[in-house]
Amino acid sequence: MLHLKKFLDYTGRIDYKIIDQLLLNLKNNREYTNLDKTTAKRVYAIVVECLENIVKHSVTLPHADSVTLPTISAGKAGDKVIIKAGNPISDNSREKVEAALNLVNELDGASLASLYEDKMDGKSRPNDNGARLGFILMRLKSGNKIDFSFTNIDDSHLHFDMQISVNKYHEKVNY
Repeated sequence: MLHLKKFLDYTGRIDYKIIDQLLLNLKNNREYTNLDKTTAKRVYAIVVECLENIVKHSVTLPHADSVTLPTISAGKAGDKVIIKAGNPISDNSREKVEAALNLVNELDGASLASLYEDKMDGKSRPNDNGARLGFILMRLKSGNKIDFSFTNIDDSHLHFDMQISVNKYHEKVNY
């Protein structure tokens, strides 16, 4: 297994003020700034999407600990950058999140780009059961499928975790 040299590692509550600080720290981190420009831009965009998803979709649990708090990390491992994010969600959200990620992961590049354009043009209904724009963007930017899992916290909450690999120097994805 490859060693992950982290340049972002945070566990705790996330709000927009914390997002600003995390992104500033990321931009000033030597490991991050040593990435090639294209890879760095893709990693930054994916980290922003992960943080936005955490702010918008996390549930706050009364007994927060390191297992239930939101997390985000990013680091280099060999010829990849690995981004991991996780947060507690309502058990009711699982089916929708899982369906969206399965759809995004099964589409080829052209179909994914077309779905992205449709979402951007407003051609899909606001409450449709399709993929979420953030997941589409993360998949397009990374060029790889999004790994994800759910862990039970209690009877009505899960911890949702995802991992996105970004190949360094990978070819530009057209969208």
